[in-house]
Amino acid sequence: MSDDNDIFERLMEHVQPLKNAERVSTKTAPKISSDHKNEKQFTLKIEKRPYDRSLDLHGMHEDEAFYVVERVFKENPGKQILVITGKSGVLRQNFPRWCELGKLKPFIQFYNVAPDEHGGDGAFIVTLKKASQPIFGDQYIR
Repeated sequence: MSDDNDIFERLMEHVQPLKNAERVSTKTAPKISSDHKNEKQFTLKIEKRPYDRSLDLHGMHEDEAFYVVERVFKENPGKQILVITGKSGVLRQNFPRWCELGKLKPFIQFYNVAPDEHGGDGAFIVTLKKASQPIFGDQYIR
């Protein structure tokens, strides 16, 4: 078991939490016309939730990448993870299969290809189930 922890610690050196910079977009809405002479203009603030964690799998072998992803998913219930696989290659090809058929499926609420500003086809956004959500019958994510 000690070897697993050593491997995990070595691989986790590549994992960086995202900065907690506030991401707020401020847009001015068009004037609202009414029968009254009182036309209002208001500001709409849209807050974008930053990802809780970013995981870059570049340079990892498939078995190493799977091990790191599994461990990160187990240790971060209810979080949103940006998983960077690269736009081509074995990791990009196999990541969706891991999420739908493998050991990772019980931890995942949903996943999708990341928007262009966060890696597009070379990354996935994964929302993990919360700790209180059952994964298999009576078992819960711990």
